[in-house]
Amino acid sequence: MAKFTVLFALGLLTACFFIGRAHAQTPTPKNESLPTMFKPMKSSLQQLLDHGWKPVSFGPGFGGYGYLLRRHHKWVTCVISTNPKDTTKFVSQCMAMN
Repeated sequence: MAKFTVLFALGLLTACFFIGRAHAQTPTPKNESLPTMFKPMKSSLQQLLDHGWKPVSFGPGFGGYGYLLRRHHKWVTCVISTNPKDTTKFVSQCMAMN
């Protein structure tokens, strides 16, 4: 019986943790339609990395992999995907976020 109680308590704590995280990530109605300005950059992902930009996060999306880069107080997002004309090569599009 004690083992069941411990497992039940762990399950309940885990559920509360994930519900709390989901609630914290849900945008409020007044914040969900704020514009975000992206300025296209002439630099590739490789050039930015060569100049000291550090990857903070990445993940799949937008037909390729998205990267979030940071340098000092500046942020850049880049998407890298295969070249439609030559699938053995990759291309990147980077945009300044601030």
